Amino acid sequence: QFHRALTNWYNTLHDSSLHIAVSSFSRQLRKCAPEFPSNERSSSIILHSFQDPSSELGRVTRCLVELQIVKDALDLQCRLQNYLSRHSQMESVTQPTPEFYRPLSWRWLVIDELCRPLAERLRFHFLEEQTGLVTVANSTTQNEERMGTGVASPKQKPSNMDRFPEWLFRYLKEVVDNHKTHSIVMVQGLQPLVDSVMESLILESSLVDNDFELEDDVKYLGTE
Repeated sequence: QFHRALTNWYNTLHDSSLHIAVSSFSRQLRKCAPEFPSNERSSSIILHSFQDPSSELGRVTRCLVELQIVKDALDLQCRLQNYLSRHSQMESVTQPTPEFYRPLSWRWLVIDELCRPLAERLRFHFLEEQTGLVTVANSTTQNEERMGTGVASPKQKPSNMDRFPEWLFRYLKEVVDNHKTHSIVMVQGLQPLVDSVMESLILESSLVDNDFELEDDVKYLGTE
């Protein structure tokens, strides 16, 4: 009962901390690189912030990554303990499948927030009532129909709306490839940060295991 109450308390604290960290990350991202992801320079600014320990954006990014990784590790430990307790009466315990060890959530909140400015630009360029290409294309098609030039025929050229997927993917390619959003921010910036947090967690876990083993050895020696 105590463990359950402690777990509930931690989950509430984790959710509150995660919400604060996400808000802080979004705020620092707009402050450090307001033009992201419109040019390569903004991607380089984010990369530098990720790599700078004194950067506010870098600190809050690491905090956000640590919150998710540690929570996933604790959830995995809890599931593993429950699995072993359910199979404790069996003569042989089968190993859990690889899917068992996968985190409950595959989404990185940092990536969600990095994609938010891109989603906002897509909405502005393609979906806004006044500026979006979809609105412009619809207006053009309606005007052509009113003027009698929009009569469908097998040989008719594709309408502006038919080119919407082409415009959309061309814009995404420009942002992701030409502006180096993926190669600079994700590969060079975020991935090493995630790897660093994972290595720290593994190191801390191994140190704790060693401490317990040392304590058991001392107790054993004291009984001799």
